[in-house]
Formats: sequence, structure tokens, C-alpha cells
Amino acid sequence: MPSILVIDATNNARGFEAKLTRDLVQAIQGSTDWTVADVAVAGLGELATVDTSRTDAVLLVAHGDGTDGGQVAEIDVGDEDVHWHLAASALNVHGKALLLAVCEGLNPDAVAGVLREQFPAAIVGAADGRKLTAAEALKFFPRMLAHASGTSPSLIATAARQAAKDTGVPMHVWEAL
Repeated sequence: MPSILVIDATNNARGFEAKLTRDLVQAIQGSTDWTVADVAVAGLGELATVDTSRTDAVLLVAHGDGTDGGQVAEIDVGDEDVHWHLAASALNVHGKALLLAVCEGLNPDAVAGVLREQFPAAIVGAADGRKLTAAEALKFFPRMLAHASGTSPSLIATAARQAAKDTGVPMHVWEAL
């Protein structure tokens, strides 16, 4: 069975994020073949200590810094605004799928840069810097993992595209070549 590590880096800043993380874990465990290897609550300092070595994918629950229409190159990790490159380099995502449940927008150019520099297998996140709601995250990610028949970049990408089509949640897939 493939396994996923879920990381909540929100510090429950707006009061719904801890519940969203719990609900995502429950939905993944209840409707997919994936095993949730661990659930970590981490700020920037803790990201580097999170062990990703025994998982096939990482689901990062975070907030984008949506102050600029969701087109900024930072996410909120705990109480800090952190550039995407710093957050990704703190995690060992080399060769893994990095799934982004980022609720306040993300910057597609910054995420593409992470793909080039940190070498995850694939990155899945909200399309066009739009804001992803908690309801959309709960609808999309379990469906995507249910579609994933393996952990290769192409299988993850295919599953993400199918789940976006099935759920109507506009997501973007950045795939390693």
C-alpha cells in the first residue's frame, strides 16, 4: 500500500485548519488504498525534522500569503511567511508527490521553481493561484488518491487530472520530466 505523510503547517491560524487536517486524514483512510503514515503539526523549524523517508507522498496543509491576489511566492508556515523554496527545501520531497492543500492561493511560478530545484516527482495544487476552499480540498485530495493506482509521477499526475475532472475543483499538476 502506498503511504502519505500529512503535514499541518497552519498553526490553526483561522480556526478551521486543524479540523480540515483531521477530516482529510479520515477521508483518505476511509476511501482510498493509501495509508496515512503520520500526521505532523509543524512550523518552519520543525519541517526539517519531519521524516519523509518512509512515505510515497507528502500532503502539506498550509496557507498561501494571499495578500497579493494569491500570486505571491510565500506560504504561511506556523506564524511565519516563508518562501516556497525554503519550505520545500526544509522537507525531503525528492522523488515524491507533493500535494498542496494551500487555502489562500499559491504562486505557480514559485511552485514550478520548487519542482526544478527540489526534484519532487510531481506537485499538485490549486490552479492559477486561486484560493482553494476547505470543502474543495476535502473533495479533491481523497478522490485523487483513490484514483492513484501507483506512486510514479505519471500515475499521480493522471490521478490528479481525473480527480479535478470528477470533482470540478480546478487544480494544476506540475510534473517532473
